[in-house]
Amino acid sequence: MNFFLKKQVSVWLVVILILINIAAILTIVYHVYFDGKREPSTTETADPGKIITRELNLDQAQMQQYHNLQSDFSQESQPVVDQMTEARLGILEELSRPDSNPSKLDSLASVIGDLHYELKRITIHHLLKVKAICDSSQQNQLHNLIRDMMQSEGAFKGMGKKFQLRHGKGGGRGWQNKN
Repeated sequence: MNFFLKKQVSVWLVVILILINIAAILTIVYHVYFDGKREPSTTETADPGKIITRELNLDQAQMQQYHNLQSDFSQESQPVVDQMTEARLGILEELSRPDSNPSKLDSLASVIGDLHYELKRITIHHLLKVKAICDSSQQNQLHNLIRDMMQSEGAFKGMGKKFQLRHGKGGGRGWQNKN
C-alpha cells in the first residue's frame, strides 16, 4: 500500500472515531440533563396536601379542617419518626462495629417494629379524622387515594418515590416532598 493511501485511510478512521466519541458524549449529556428533569415543576403538583385538597374537591371550611388535622398529625407523629430514625442509626452503628451484637440488633429491630406499629396507628386515626370531614363522594375519592398510596408503598401513583407517606425516610412529616 502506498504511503498516501495509508495516510488517507488513517485520516478517515480518526474522523470516524471522533464522530463516534462526539455522539457518545452528546448522548450522555442528553440523558443526564434532559431525561432526569421530568419532575413536577409547579407548586401544586409538588405539594401532596394540595393534591389531596384538589382531588377531594374540599371546600374552604374542609380545607381549614384538613390543614388543622394535618398539623396535629405531624405533631403527633414526629416524635415517633424521630425515635425510628434513632433506632435505625443504632442499627447502622451496631452493624459497623467489628463485633456486632446480634441480640442488640434484634432488640433494635423490635423497637422499630413497635414504633412502626405506633406510626401506623396514628396514621389510621388521622385518616379516619380526614374521612369524617368528607362527604360520601369525597370519602370514595379518599379511599382511592389511600389505596393508590398503599399499593405504591406510600407514594402517590405516577409520582414514584418523590412523594411518600413513609415517615422513616428523611424524618418525614406526613405527606412530604422528598427532594
